[in-house]
Amino acid sequence: MTGAFTSGSFSATLNGSEACTGRWAQVARPKASTDATPASIGAAADNMSAEWDTVYGPGFYVAHVLGARLYARAVLTGNQGTVLNVELYKPDTVENSNASAIRGVAKDNRDNVYKVAF
Repeated sequence: MTGAFTSGSFSATLNGSEACTGRWAQVARPKASTDATPASIGAAADNMSAEWDTVYGPGFYVAHVLGARLYARAVLTGNQGTVLNVELYKPDTVENSNASAIRGVAKDNRDNVYKVAF
């Protein structure tokens, strides 16, 4: 992962042989709302909350990821046909220079779910 602040390049290796590359971009935090309008429901449906909870445990997405200041997404394309959707977040309590604190999940076009580690 390279870049700064709001976007950059992202690469991953799957199964030790498939090289995937793409770009990541920061996603704006959703605004708090007291009413569930169709627009806010649609925005929530774009996230990978189920994958976060599968990888890190039930309730993780709501307790840690939702509303995080650094929340980013990426779409990577592999040299063997895999398309990988990635979400990343860094806890607000961690200083900016500590990239190892970033956590993430990914899901490919074959419905495999991955834990993203740095």
